[in-house]
Amino acid sequence: MARHSTLQQVKEGSLLSKGSTLTIASGAITVTDSLHLVATEGAASTDDLTTINGGHTAGQVVVLMASDDGDTVVVKNSASLAVGADTSLADDTDTITLMWTGSKWVGLASRVATTPS
Repeated sequence: MARHSTLQQVKEGSLLSKGSTLTIASGAITVTDSLHLVATEGAASTDDLTTINGGHTAGQVVVLMASDDGDTVVVKNSASLAVGADTSLADDTDTITLMWTGSKWVGLASRVATTPS
């Protein structure tokens, strides 16, 4: 299957259970499904995501993508988000995959587009 069609299937929710678009509020979102698009608070051009609420069962996995190609969601390494280094979701193909350990979200993988120089 072509990469573009797979990405389109993910966005449409046919490969993962697609939840609603979540808007960052005071650095936090609450996940309810395995895939969420994330919007910046107040339509800001960039916003930090420091807390993800909604982890229910150890092993739960969620994939996050920025909801708007023109905005940047920065997933910050924090006490509740062990992502190693801050991860910027700025392109409509950027993703981060996280797993709930029972006490925090741990980054499993990220795919961030790069602009050729």
